[in-house]
Amino acid sequence: MNKALKWDHNVNRIVRDINLEGGRVFATGDCVRNGYYFEPAQSTELFIFDLNKEDVETIFNLYGTYTTQQSTLRLSFLNDHEFTVITDQSPEDFFRDDALKRRFTIDTAVYDLLNDRYIMSDQCQTDLDEKVLRVVDEDSFKKDLYNIFETAKLIAELELTATEETVALCREMMSAHQFNELDREYVYAVYSMILMTPQPSLGFEFMRQINALPDYLYDLTNCLQRLDYHPEGNVWNHTMMVIDEGAWLKRSATDPLSFMWACLLHDIGKPVVTTPEGRARLHAEVGAIIFDKKVDLITDPDQRKYVEWMIYYHMELMWLSYDSANDHIYRRFLKAIDGTVPLDDLVLIGQADKLGRGRDNREQIRVFNEYMRNMIARFGKTPEPALVTADDLREAGLNDEEAYQEILDVAFEYQIEGMNKEEIIRRLVRESEVYYN
Repeated sequence: MNKALKWDHNVNRIVRDINLEGGRVFATGDCVRNGYYFEPAQSTELFIFDLNKEDVETIFNLYGTYTTQQSTLRLSFLNDHEFTVITDQSPEDFFRDDALKRRFTIDTAVYDLLNDRYIMSDQCQTDLDEKVLRVVDEDSFKKDLYNIFETAKLIAELELTATEETVALCREMMSAHQFNELDREYVYAVYSMILMTPQPSLGFEFMRQINALPDYLYDLTNCLQRLDYHPEGNVWNHTMMVIDEGAWLKRSATDPLSFMWACLLHDIGKPVVTTPEGRARLHAEVGAIIFDKKVDLITDPDQRKYVEWMIYYHMELMWLSYDSANDHIYRRFLKAIDGTVPLDDLVLIGQADKLGRGRDNREQIRVFNEYMRNMIARFGKTPEPALVTADDLREAGLNDEEAYQEILDVAFEYQIEGMNKEEIIRRLVRESEVYYN
């Protein structure tokens, strides 16, 4: 049995005062379950017995303002703690009835705050110790389709394992529905929560088992890769390893959640382009197109832009390091990504992509990191200012403004080749005269 739960010192004072008046306080729900695993909970359910509501309000008046709704009270400075006064049942009867309303056996544990002890059935004790998710009542569980996503959240959050019966039940529930029937915002929220856990593959592997994935993710499970590059097997296995690596790296990203979405979706182009030999040329470019056309879970425009460009460019820096690309190519790449995604985030997804394979890639990561340190030290992380601007083109008499962007791109190429501003403009004018005459 784990040691006693820790409570806010104000909760301990309130429990003491309630006890002095003859009352008893018990907790159940998320706070007890998570506390058993030394994990925080979003809210705390506390139940007061052997006192009436007026007696409890008298005690709460000593602690400041509070709100009340029927038999439930919340102190303003403990708003994440809900105190419910039970006057018509004993603790034994109340928690027996309450257990039947819980999704899982591990949620039925009760904590006696006065005596600092857990109260639970043998099955609850076993499942807590073995970190198992077992449904309490199948008929009740089946009434809400979204219980399957709450299951996935718990698996990822607390690193649990669902019983075979729980997996089968969730698969049965999902079989009666199409993924596109689900509430998009809710699924996005659940996926996002899972992506922000220390080992998100646990939640998504459960989703795969019960067929709760959109087609563009499910297709990854049937896409094989070259085993000499990917000993881990299909693209799904690789993606699960990448999101777990990304979970360690995300704290350094400019937008950790969007970064994790990019890790999850980075290879969605592979099922479309992979050859029977396992080659997947242009999978990043095709993946960006698939994201634009099919991925509707992400609706925020800024997040969509970030994820799409991360998919598109996720391979580029690693390729540059493989070839020890010359300075021109790196400087050109900085200009290409300007206004899309930060270079640092592309470095992170490149690392996650390389680490997320079934073999030791530490030497390649070392070479990659050394290449990036060298390039950043010499040329920075953002493109150098352009020597030639649109105003310069006008002053030089180049009046075809529809072609300005193309001309300025050519001007930048001359710049990285070492030409100064005057040389670039003279050459542009000369080329224009040849073209138009």
